Amino acid sequence: MAPGATLTVCGNFTNFGNLVCGAGSTIIFVGTTAQTITGNFTGANGFANLSVLKTANSVTLASNIDVKENFTTLSATSIFNIGGKYMKVGGNFTNNTSNTTFTGIGGSTVEFNGADNQFLNNINVAGITMNRVIMNKAGGKLYLNSANSSLNIDSVLTMTSGNIVTRSNAALQVFVKYGVSAAITGHNALSFIDGKLRRAVYTGTALTLPFSLDYPVGDSLSPGGYELANVTFASGTVIPDIQGFFSPWPTSPPFGPVAIECNGATYNNHQLLDHGYWTFSKTNPTPFNGIYRLTMNNVGYTNNAGSGWTVAKADIAANPSLAASWSLIGQCSPSSTANVTQRVNINGTNPYSITTTLGSNIISTANTTSLSVGAAITGVGIPVGSVITTIPNATTFTISNQATASGTVTGSIGSTANSSTSFNHLYAIAVNSPPFLQANSIQTSSILCNGGQGVVQISATGGLGPYTGTEHSMFPQEHITLQ
Repeated sequence: MAPGATLTVCGNFTNFGNLVCGAGSTIIFVGTTAQTITGNFTGANGFANLSVLKTANSVTLASNIDVKENFTTLSATSIFNIGGKYMKVGGNFTNNTSNTTFTGIGGSTVEFNGADNQFLNNINVAGITMNRVIMNKAGGKLYLNSANSSLNIDSVLTMTSGNIVTRSNAALQVFVKYGVSAAITGHNALSFIDGKLRRAVYTGTALTLPFSLDYPVGDSLSPGGYELANVTFASGTVIPDIQGFFSPWPTSPPFGPVAIECNGATYNNHQLLDHGYWTFSKTNPTPFNGIYRLTMNNVGYTNNAGSGWTVAKADIAANPSLAASWSLIGQCSPSSTANVTQRVNINGTNPYSITTTLGSNIISTANTTSLSVGAAITGVGIPVGSVITTIPNATTFTISNQATASGTVTGSIGSTANSSTSFNHLYAIAVNSPPFLQANSIQTSSILCNGGQGVVQISATGGLGPYTGTEHSMFPQEHITLQ
């Protein structure tokens, strides 16, 4: 076919020889009878442009095909049946009416392999479902390009090269509906979801634990780029699916929350890492959310100035630019780094150092950030079955039964796995710093002049141990430097 030429096909199309389609040429299938495509249609024998314009019946693939340029179903009656075959598309993919005009997806694969930007348009009815999708682009991105163009994937998404961008409309997303860890494979800094990714979690069968879900998301226009997040469940859950995406800060990031954890560190002396934050949300207020761990892989931040890191959270409706929006759930992980940061045991049983007053239901603690009304609390001197009834301020809470012990005891806050707000959160990386370095000296014997000897004992708190010190004598003063 000459470049730019059009061939109209009214019946079946069979090729067992050589099909040479010039650039810009189009083969269009028309008519009211059922049609099939059979033979050699890959590689050099591939289509340039393939279009369907039918008023009845369908065009069905009996062989794998390559479409080097654009694929189009032109009307609500233009039905293309992929027939479980493998289809490569190098240009735009335009479908008229969801899976009414794109059918036969069971067992099929669609590979996007263009060298430039490609656009997926589904004109009518929200969303198009494909069985397996492979991103294998030599250049450019795949843009979901109109309000109905969310991409649903029944089995596996393989990301080798090229991003999928969903940001042209707030309703757009990629939804991987296969509820297994390996339903997304191959993601990397050159191939991720630039926008919203939803993954199936509980599909009616108990999870095999631990159950790990990667969210290869990011913002290809921000300094961060590929910002991989992972959710790993340590217990069962009935959440049907979870959506995650990454966003740059709308303004300068706020300072982190106050805390005393992981060797006494706090997070309110530093701004949250400035590469951006994640948003996770679930479909509905599922009553049982499970116990889980978050792992964030951070790229592109420029303001790391601390000595430890954790994942802070804000309610999904909160203003992310306000420090007051951010708090902590779960427990810190001492193994966290600036590049790989975790928050563990979220919704689990959280160890807590508390102080009780004899015969009272008022509990004093360093902070109440991780607590919630209704959470069970256990510990020495605390009656079985006690729950938190109120949290009047940042350092006290009340329990439903009177405590019977005094002094400092180790207790635990019971599971809050039924919290309906789990996963309706923003997550960002908080940077901690140790308490200020303080040194105290105690003279344990007289310090003698003119060559005599004495003893001074130095103790230190805060900072980062182990501590080292240097002593410098210059009569009449003694100087000691502690680091």
